[in-house]
Amino acid sequence: MARTAKEKMNDTRVTRSSGNVFADLGLPDAEDLLHKSDLVIGMRRIMEVRNLTQTRVAELTGVDQPTLSKLFRGNFSNITVDRLLTMLTKLGHKVTISIDDLPELESNQAPLTVSFGHGQETTAVG
Repeated sequence: MARTAKEKMNDTRVTRSSGNVFADLGLPDAEDLLHKSDLVIGMRRIMEVRNLTQTRVAELTGVDQPTLSKLFRGNFSNITVDRLLTMLTKLGHKVTISIDDLPELESNQAPLTVSFGHGQETTAVG
């Protein structure tokens, strides 16, 4: 007899995320991947708000369209955070890096905050 969807759901195991899916998957350089992901998500939001195609973003940023496509599909292995920040400036956005004192954290990583526009903020805590 076939199992019902409800029976199958009862067998599903859920694990709470650490807040970094890359770390949860055990990937090396998980913090770096999370920061890159935040920047790429912001770039994607900019594209949507400005109705830009990948081809147009490629022209504006100097990155070829196939590379952009890989970025938007989560392949960050061949790009640096610095390059992503440069791409954002070429899209007409001001990039500001601020260094502030923070209270002691549980890990040796300080939080990185990436914000785009008004109220769209993503925070990654190491």
